[in-house]
Amino acid sequence: MIDLHCHSTASDGSCTPTELILMAKQSGLKALALTDHDNTNGLPEFELTAKKENFEAILGIELACKVPDQLRCHIVGLFIDRQCRQLQEMLTQIVQWRNQRNVQILERLAEVGKPLSLEFVKSFCPGKVLGRPHIAEALVARGHCQSRKEAFEQLIGRGCPAYVPRQAPAPQQCIEGIQAAGGLAIWAHPFSNSGLNTRNCKKIAMQLKEAGLDGIEAYYSMHKPSQTKAALKIAAELGLLVSGGSDFHGRQFPTLKLGVGCGKLKVPAEILPPLRQKALERRQALSI
Repeated sequence: MIDLHCHSTASDGSCTPTELILMAKQSGLKALALTDHDNTNGLPEFELTAKKENFEAILGIELACKVPDQLRCHIVGLFIDRQCRQLQEMLTQIVQWRNQRNVQILERLAEVGKPLSLEFVKSFCPGKVLGRPHIAEALVARGHCQSRKEAFEQLIGRGCPAYVPRQAPAPQQCIEGIQAAGGLAIWAHPFSNSGLNTRNCKKIAMQLKEAGLDGIEAYYSMHKPSQTKAALKIAAELGLLVSGGSDFHGRQFPTLKLGVGCGKLKVPAEILPPLRQKALERRQALSI
């Protein structure tokens, strides 16, 4: 088995890139992709540890974008060149948007009597990409909430008093940034938007393919068997590659385990060679 979607302390995960490699190897996985949100800061350590451990590490990233009807979707990039200038310029813009949003969230929290300083929130962020999960941890530490779940449900989640909509690039911009870095653009967890049925997923997949999408994350921790089957069918009908991963974060989502998700996830290693080959062809075409 393999796992092509996980997060480290470089974004909102609780395990370091080194710990992820060691866990993957101990679990018997054949390959692991690190796909932190909006940054590549964990990839040098991830790559170095993998070489020391003789383990296949795939350098990746996860980007959020907006599609029509205000639906948010995530694009995972696999086999990226982390030093690509076009990709890094886009990431700089995304992080600036993130930072602006964080300040606005803290301002709204203060307005409802739940003040937090930015410096205090930063103490819960080992990496450089601060986001709502770190704000939730700070709210719990200050005694404003009993749990991170409560923080999201009552204060900083969608529709709550301190919620601030996220600025995000268009799908084509995300896809182009990933592909400029020699990577593959994969639509992550396609059924994660509540209310999306197979017909709507296929419609969005078609729109994303027009923007250059390479594949779909059909195997995913929270997918029902029927959703995995539907995603595989969509990929086959549209000529898209298939990917899969646990979306492991560590203690933020303790029920999700690396490689196996909620316990039944099995991402077959057989999907990796076509992904690897497509990425090789792209990198050769770009002379990367």
